[in-house]
Amino acid sequence: MDYYRIFDDIRFPNRWYLGDINVPDPWNLRMGKSLDQEQYKNLEIEIDQEGRSMDLTLTDGRLVPIVSERFVQCLHEFMDEVQLFPVKVPGTTESYYILVIKNALDCVDEENSDFEKFEPGNDIRPDLAGQYSAMRVLKVDPARIDRHIFRIAKYEVAAIVSGEVKDRLEKAQLRGLKFSLVSWAPTKRD
Repeated sequence: MDYYRIFDDIRFPNRWYLGDINVPDPWNLRMGKSLDQEQYKNLEIEIDQEGRSMDLTLTDGRLVPIVSERFVQCLHEFMDEVQLFPVKVPGTTESYYILVIKNALDCVDEENSDFEKFEPGNDIRPDLAGQYSAMRVLKVDPARIDRHIFRIAKYEVAAIVSGEVKDRLEKAQLRGLKFSLVSWAPTKRD
């Protein structure tokens, strides 16, 4: 099966940009943890720049996925892999949700990826030693994947979906999504 990194499309015409969410630590909403529903009620998000709404928007700065009801409907078979928190977007009557991806998989094919890692004792983020600091080319090993929606362990900014999820999202003709293939098949050598 193929796997794709999912983004919002920065070239989507006249798009909106979404910003901060009214919680003390919005990083928790992105980092692949299962969260207590009671902690995250009455959520609102700021609009950094008004424009056309999208079915997937990554918030400015923290890249928290905000998804539409139409997006959520495409995930009905995969709801055990995500959590949804309703969030109010000012100026719209549509339903939007914060999409929390529960799982982070250690599946980077380091031999075929181009990356840098935080080194032990680095001055910038010594707490992140061993994690990826930059990922110029991301390739995953499908043999180490047992989910349809997940983040990359040690590089949790990357949200990944299976080809099946991608096909459902594309069939629904959702606004503002972009995909980048991250799986690959080695070519046979004679």
